Amino acid sequence: MTEDGHIPTILDIQDKALLLPGRPQFWTSHHMAEFYQTTPFNVVRQMRRNPRRFPDDFWFELRDDEMTALVSHFGGPNRVNRGVLIGFTKGGALALSGVLRTPVADQVSVQIVRAVIAMEEAAISDARNMVARVHVEALRKKPIFGFIAMTVFSSGSISIASRKPPGGS
Repeated sequence: MTEDGHIPTILDIQDKALLLPGRPQFWTSHHMAEFYQTTPFNVVRQMRRNPRRFPDDFWFELRDDEMTALVSHFGGPNRVNRGVLIGFTKGGALALSGVLRTPVADQVSVQIVRAVIAMEEAAISDARNMVARVHVEALRKKPIFGFIAMTVFSSGSISIASRKPPGGS
């Protein structure tokens, strides 16, 4: 829940996503509680009661150094939930809708799905733009690379095919 009591927007959800070195993008149990309008304790309790819905790649416990980094760098939550802070990956954030029975759970899960899709589409777009910039820069620096055609298909796969230089055999 956002501070004014409404269902979180896609931007609200995206803005709370965190990234630490060596970890996938995640939200804390505090973020999930805020979104689903419940307590962090209830979020973690439901996750632990339903272990088949939450495989290891859906959640993780933050180490002390990671919690310190969150608090000092991002102004994140401190040890308010008895020393354990849970990070929920995209899969975990989506799985919570199946175990939390709050009045807004269905609406929140739809918003989380939309936010995750938008984040993935943005990442794909950024990757395509980066490949295009590298290609242009390579052509600018080494004109000989003009004889190598690099095509990025809409699926994101890259195909490299050699062309013969003009007048060459």
